[in-house]
Amino acid sequence: MRSRVPALPILFALCISLGAAAAVATETVNVWHAATDFREVTGRDWVPSYVETTGQDPATHGRAVRTNLYQGLAAAAEVTYDGPAGEFVLTLVAVTEEDGESRYAVEVDGRPLGEVVNTRQSEKRVPQKHTFRAVRLEPGSTIRVIFRGHSNGLIPEGEAYAWSRGRWRALEARPVAPGNR
Repeated sequence: MRSRVPALPILFALCISLGAAAAVATETVNVWHAATDFREVTGRDWVPSYVETTGQDPATHGRAVRTNLYQGLAAAAEVTYDGPAGEFVLTLVAVTEEDGESRYAVEVDGRPLGEVVNTRQSEKRVPQKHTFRAVRLEPGSTIRVIFRGHSNGLIPEGEAYAWSRGRWRALEARPVAPGNR
């Protein structure tokens, strides 16, 4: 025997589901690419970085430190936020490397959000995401990414060991929905 379910509750549930899906679909996520949107920070505290754009896929382009010249030293790059004020989840898209676990820090208007380290990886250039929650951004906020390479002493290179280069590809800012703080 077939059961009968009142149509109104089903229609209501469908509308609620579609509304939630529409809210998710229209969420604005800012994505700044390391190679094209960030500007290098110069000065005595920072070493130069370089932009990698040799791959055919722009999503694999990024910034890195020439650790053959600047082992263990940090570079920095910045972008200016130009959207509406709000609270965001920032996600740094870093790149793991087999020869070291790179270190990263993110700051907003000089305020440190935290430091993160890539996990050990046996493959080359695997993306890893690092998340910073409940970050307040205002129009004109300066977001700085600090990055440095590291050697895990596992990959011989000449008479020493190879270093990761602090590679990273992008920074994403996703608005925090009200009630999800």
